[in-house]
Amino acid sequence: MDFGVVKTVEVKGNPYEMGVLQGEYFRDEIRHAADTLLTLPSLRSLKPQWMPNAVFQYIAGKKVWKPFVRYMRYTPDVWMRFGGLVSGSGVSKEYAAFLHMGEVLLNRATYDVPTDACTGIAILPNMMGKTVVIKNFDYPPEIRQFNLLRKSIPNDGIPSIELTKTPVAIAHDGMNEEGLVVLYNYAASIYDSEDGPLLGALVQHVLNTAHNVDESVDIIMRYPKAPSSGIFLLADKKKAIAIEISPKRKMIRQPFDNLFVINTNHYQVPQMKDDQIPENAVFRSGPMKGRMILESSFARYDRGMKLLTRGVKTLDDVFAIARDHGESGIPSNNTICRHGEPSSATIVSAIFIPEDGVVYYRGGNPCEGPYGRITF
Repeated sequence: MDFGVVKTVEVKGNPYEMGVLQGEYFRDEIRHAADTLLTLPSLRSLKPQWMPNAVFQYIAGKKVWKPFVRYMRYTPDVWMRFGGLVSGSGVSKEYAAFLHMGEVLLNRATYDVPTDACTGIAILPNMMGKTVVIKNFDYPPEIRQFNLLRKSIPNDGIPSIELTKTPVAIAHDGMNEEGLVVLYNYAASIYDSEDGPLLGALVQHVLNTAHNVDESVDIIMRYPKAPSSGIFLLADKKKAIAIEISPKRKMIRQPFDNLFVINTNHYQVPQMKDDQIPENAVFRSGPMKGRMILESSFARYDRGMKLLTRGVKTLDDVFAIARDHGESGIPSNNTICRHGEPSSATIVSAIFIPEDGVVYYRGGNPCEGPYGRITF
């Protein structure tokens, strides 16, 4: 059965060995990934028009290497996995670092290039009888070819199922065998990078080491600053919270009426709004000129709140939220199942059920077909 564009791999061993296995398995994709990345408007805007891609990749890799090493020292297990990925794929460490630094290179919100987006929702046992987490990962469709569902079975650590991309050792979402779910969305910060762990590396590190939400919070809040901005969602069998992150600070947000947590791409904690691009800011150029930068984030949040406050009782209701096209039923840049114009769409969707140790997944828009199912 077709579950969309998503590859699967299982890696075992110590962190280095798991990285080697991934690097060997996806060697060709890793070697050519930067060419695809540089077709994206967000990264293409960083490259002088006259500069050949190969030259830019070389210069960018050299430039990001030192800060990348500094950020990765906070998550030594993921740093070891990165080293294995470099060895297994045969690429240079600088090139691989460039592939991992997207969250930093694109950290600051801009007035010219559309930002990428995601929707994350945790429904608590008070509503459904068990915790259920929804994640729609929105990114340019060109990146869909790199979708990876990775099962990691470490010699020393907690096994986990991660949603990530074939060229990287980090992860953007996942659930471990203890039933801990960790995911994050981009946010729209106005600040430059500060010293701290990469958010994608932090996701992987927490999955490797934490047993529940409380332990996860202890790890994440240990580092007051960050190289990029994001909104974490942490959930286990009993509880869920959000952590809003800018390069300058982190703040915890509790569930709505102890029923659910919903994250899109704008901060909800009042104190965090000072760190964010103005809510009424508009694009000043390009195909989105004149439209609000945070328009999609607010629209998906408002729609999610409406669906959640109506009540969610069954797994079919959960899938319906992930596939939702708004009140009109017309898919767009502003719907939870995002059909973006011009640059961003839902390229992978997942439903996590900690109590059952089950992950449902679909590559591409979730409305396009059935979800696959994987367990521990």
